[in-house]
Amino acid sequence: MEYSGWVNVATGLTATAPTFQTSREKHKWLNSVQAVSAGQINFDTKQLAYRLYEVEVTAEEGLA
Repeated sequence: MEYSGWVNVATGLTATAPTFQTSREKHKWLNSVQAVSAGQINFDTKQLAYRLYEVEVTAEEGLA
């Protein structure tokens, strides 16, 4: 997994955009997934909680 994103150190809010690369047959479907995540760091407990979403891209007439 590789991702980029940001974190606001004042609020602990974070957002990332993970992508995946695997050659393992069981997980190859992940290679075509674009994901996004949104979460928050609890600085008192040092825990990160976030939700991970798959972005579904569909063709849209007139877009291109």
